[in-house]
This record gives sequence, C-alpha cells and structure tokens, in this order.
Amino acid sequence: MNPVPRFATFANVFIPFASLLTGANLCAEAGINPVPAALAGDPHLKGLLAGNPTFARVMYSIWITFLFATPAVGLFLLFDIRRAAPVVHRYWLLLWSFGFVAYAIHSYFATVVWFESDFAQIVERQSLPVVIVNYVLLAAWGVEVVASVALGQGGGGVWLHRLQWFTHLLFLAAAIVAAVVFYHSGTTPKAGFSLLLGVALIAFAAFAIVGRIFWREPASGQ
Repeated sequence: MNPVPRFATFANVFIPFASLLTGANLCAEAGINPVPAALAGDPHLKGLLAGNPTFARVMYSIWITFLFATPAVGLFLLFDIRRAAPVVHRYWLLLWSFGFVAYAIHSYFATVVWFESDFAQIVERQSLPVVIVNYVLLAAWGVEVVASVALGQGGGGVWLHRLQWFTHLLFLAAAIVAAVVFYHSGTTPKAGFSLLLGVALIAFAAFAIVGRIFWREPASGQ
C-alpha cells in the first residue's frame, strides 16, 4: 500500500480509538456514567461507574478492547490474513493492535490499581484457570502484535501464523467467559453492555467461520 491509503486506514482506526479512550477517561474522572440505563443490568453498576474512577476505567477499557478486537477477530477468521488484500490485512492489524493496547490498559488498572497487585485476591475472585488464561493472553497477544507489525503481511512464517491463531482463539474463549459466563454466574457486576458485546463477538466469529467455509477467495486474494 502506498502512503495515502496506509495513512487513511490508520486514521480510520486510531481516531475512534483515541476518542473513545479519552472520553472514557474523562467520564471516569468526572463521575459521569455514559451507559444507558437499559444496558446497565446490575442496579448497582450505575453507582459503581459514577462513583469509582478506578472501577470505571477497568470496565471502560475492556469495553473498548471488545469494540476493536471483535471486528479484528471477524476479519482473521474470514480471511487467510497472510494472503488477503493489503487493505484487509491493514485493517485487521490496526484493529487487533489497538485492541491489545486497550487490553493492556485494562490489565494494568485491574491488576495494579484495582487489586493492588494482590494476586491471591485476584485468584480468589476469578479462579486460577481464568487468571492464567488472562495473563497468558496478555503476554502472547503482545508478542504477536509486535511480531506482526515488525514482520509485515506474510512475514514470520508458520510460527507467527500459529501464534496468531492461538491468540485469536484464546481471546475468543476468554472474552466469552468474561462477558457471557461471568454475567450469568454473578462473578462480576451484571453489565448489560458487556453481555451485548459478548454476544456480538460470538455473532461476528460465527458469521466469519461460516463465510470462510462456504465462500472461497479468488486466486488474487481480493
């Protein structure tokens, strides 16, 4: 891709990401709850989001993660990202990378600020398997994003493509547990918006898998 479409695709992803992240941070700091009552779910959630900036940042950052990682997962499952059209690869890489940035921010606020790095409390709250999956995802996703950006489309060979499959499937599993299973089990405050994002992720993934099975890309990869 020449510099013009490369910049345009970057702007199309970065500007919404920066705007959402800034708006979420300002809402958390000002104690403003931007979530409509119909999507609140837990009656106490509105007060938690408006009355605790740290908790609000934890929630808003994971929601932003979903908003950017969900379409990236859909693109990855629908296309062979190594041979897809450059614009498809570009959008996937940008969405997936900024999704990771949001997840890293979420992990920081959840681990260091909210739980004050008390891993015993984190394990007691979420269970050891969930905690392990979350931190393995954080590490693997970070390595994969750096490698994907540095090596470019088709770079890295089989090992990178396998790592990409690993991180996408692990994110899919972890996100469904966090947004859907935890919602019904009461492990976390029932946020209707979280459930909506989880259902959207499942729908995007299912559509992409069905599309990949029944639709064949032309030889040019377009």
